[in-house]
Amino acid sequence: MTKAQAEAEEMLADPAMPFWARRVIRMARTEDPCDAAAVLTRLSQWATKRADEELHGRTLAELRHLPWGRGER
Repeated sequence: MTKAQAEAEEMLADPAMPFWARRVIRMARTEDPCDAAAVLTRLSQWATKRADEELHGRTLAELRHLPWGRGER
């Protein structure tokens, strides 16, 4: 088993992993790795933009610098 395969199995076994993310991981394992990487990179960029828009212009990076963004309250 390769490191990438082992990491995929670890993510699939994680009880905190949402069901829809598990479906994406399972599908990505069956596709060409370069194609999967390109699509998932684009998906990640889109999801980050969507989250930023939901945060009303504040980026995830900005929120991580706030005290409560580091697990402090």
